[in-house]
Amino acid sequence: MFISRRCRIKGFTLKNLLWFRSSSTRFVSTESPDASAITKPDGIFNYSLLENRTYIRIRGPDTVKFLNGLVTSKLLPHFIKKNLTTVEENEVPTEEGTTKVDPIIPVPEFDARLGNWGLYNEKGIQGPYISRFGLYSAFLNGKGKLITDTIIYPTPVTVSEQISNYPEYLLELHGNVVDKILHVLQTHKLANKIKFEKIDHSSLKTWDVEVQFPNLPKDIENPWFDNLLDPMALPKNSIDANNFA
Repeated sequence: MFISRRCRIKGFTLKNLLWFRSSSTRFVSTESPDASAITKPDGIFNYSLLENRTYIRIRGPDTVKFLNGLVTSKLLPHFIKKNLTTVEENEVPTEEGTTKVDPIIPVPEFDARLGNWGLYNEKGIQGPYISRFGLYSAFLNGKGKLITDTIIYPTPVTVSEQISNYPEYLLELHGNVVDKILHVLQTHKLANKIKFEKIDHSSLKTWDVEVQFPNLPKDIENPWFDNLLDPMALPKNSIDANNFA
């Protein structure tokens, strides 16, 4: 299951690259509902096929370093990539005018060139973490202008005992820009030890999935946060990230 981190208080959106028949499904509780919610189901599950999404597979020992220089996200733990005009999420001004910094647990050092270890995420509830879920990012040109957005996925979603020797990722893109991004990758490849190719459209499908809880009280947080979003941001190494995925 590939997950893009897009969520709402009453609903959670995720992506699942599996073969399904397009439909809409409603889950209704067998318990007697309150009168105020008698016309609403406890849960609503919707999904639909996105026809305009295309993928590029990229792999090799220099993959992480290569992508880190092309996208807006920080993909390497010790690489400095900071916008000085923004405020760090873990820095919260207090009433006294001082800055409170939440505890940060760093990711232990590892060789990002070796093994299919996953994806480094800079921001989590306890600082940076390693994940096997999708990361929303964007490609920039040489002048720092936006080319297109993308979602980067470690692939496969989970790894067995036969782990790849090098990192491997899928880049999700709109079908209209995939050839342009292929040209960008080829232009910047130079001596980097990477391989990349466009995935056949018929071999990989993208599904947009939405889960809603209409009867959830306003003061209750969506259960997806406690059960999925928060736990997925805790792993500090590739083994824990793979076990959670």
